[in-house]
Amino acid sequence: MVLLPANVDSALAWADRLYADVSPLPRGNPAGAIRDAADAYRQVLDRYPTSRANVGLGNCLMLLGRYREAAKVFGPSSSVATSRQRIAESCRKIAKSRLVLQVEPASGQPGRWLVLFGKRTDSSLPNDTPEYGDIALALVAVRNGKAVILGGETPMAKGDEDEVRRATLYVTSLEAHRLPVALVYVAHFGADNDHNEQKILAIRRNSLKPIKELRGMDEAEYFPPSPGHGLCAVVTATWKIWWHDVYEWRGGHFVFANRWHPEVYRLSKIDVGSDSYVQHMTDAAELTIQGRIKEALNAWKRAERTCQMSIWYGQESFSRFWDAGFYGGTRDNLREIRRRIRWLQKGQLNHPLLYRPYDFDLQVPPYRLGSAGSEP
Repeated sequence: MVLLPANVDSALAWADRLYADVSPLPRGNPAGAIRDAADAYRQVLDRYPTSRANVGLGNCLMLLGRYREAAKVFGPSSSVATSRQRIAESCRKIAKSRLVLQVEPASGQPGRWLVLFGKRTDSSLPNDTPEYGDIALALVAVRNGKAVILGGETPMAKGDEDEVRRATLYVTSLEAHRLPVALVYVAHFGADNDHNEQKILAIRRNSLKPIKELRGMDEAEYFPPSPGHGLCAVVTATWKIWWHDVYEWRGGHFVFANRWHPEVYRLSKIDVGSDSYVQHMTDAAELTIQGRIKEALNAWKRAERTCQMSIWYGQESFSRFWDAGFYGGTRDNLREIRRRIRWLQKGQLNHPLLYRPYDFDLQVPPYRLGSAGSEP
């Protein structure tokens, strides 16, 4: 329990700051931020009953899909909360023993709703955090009080083989004010680590069309379309070393976009030792993204020297993470590092692999695992 400020204005400002952390798109831990803001407004209401705190709490409950509670908090004038609750109740018959987790209007399609279904499972997570299985998204129309699914359901997460910590539905667009899409962010709790998947679907009049699926090992961040840029996703891949990639909607599909977003990248130190070639490779990729080509070339040369030392001493584990960059051992990494040195020396800056430290986990075509090919 947080000690509340001594007056109502300060208490509301504190709760409002927490609510400001709730992004309209995935960023950090979205459900956690919403719950923190909701708890803050409840504490304010316990001491300082005020309509402004009611509105804040109601908005949080709406985002969590708890429409009946939101309608009570808002009061009898809450047409938005009650309409979504009516949609949720209409969908119970087609939910097939599942819960209605969230309801959002289908952008650009009047009379259509996006409904996220899920089945509550026994929680093995700390603090009784709810788990869900059989997550699915559907486009729904309500006719004569009955919900009708249009175009079938789209599975988001199947069965109980992997616990789902939280599934959240967002409605956004691929480009500024056009091409509306549904974005479902599914956070998993795995045996060894947390991971997530995001599925993006175009909203049509009578169906949903899957466009893209991205996966990550840490919380993903999304940025709305802006002038000159489409919807952007920053996805963390930690299968080999910690790194995040940017994917952007551009020219009718998602492309690998690290080179166009230097603001995302800052020189970072990873815990593998200051003279590890893994660190030098990471430095080189970030410097290339920032356009500091001469410094990037020097970083690749430092990585080359470290790899050579590992081979000379006959210690494959010289750099502690000897296979962390590319496939194979240190000799394979040395070959790949020298390839990048040649690209930079010749001014060949269009190779996608210059803009990330290794060639694993690219998630956009025509790339394949281990071979990024050429940019579209």
